[in-house]
Amino acid sequence: MTYGPEQPHFHWTCHQKWQSTSDGKNFQSLRVRGQQAKFPPFKPGRRVTEESLKEAYSWAITHYFRGISFDEIAGQNNLSRKSVEDRVKSIIERFPAPT
Repeated sequence: MTYGPEQPHFHWTCHQKWQSTSDGKNFQSLRVRGQQAKFPPFKPGRRVTEESLKEAYSWAITHYFRGISFDEIAGQNNLSRKSVEDRVKSIIERFPAPT
């Protein structure tokens, strides 16, 4: 999906999933009719970036597979334990459920 520099670009699977939502269908409908279609504003708070996902993923691996505590990871990164724990939990929630 390439609508311009201010519009995000979707991974193919994510794009297909988004198109099936009511927001996606509405967006596509407006585009087809030649009307201006905009993405909704971002939710308040820290935006997720590729770098922040990589960092949270590495912390999850470090915590769950190497047994390093959230306290130690937080200390190494000058962050609070809660911040590290919340970001690790957030990345875990993004994984698909085991089958």
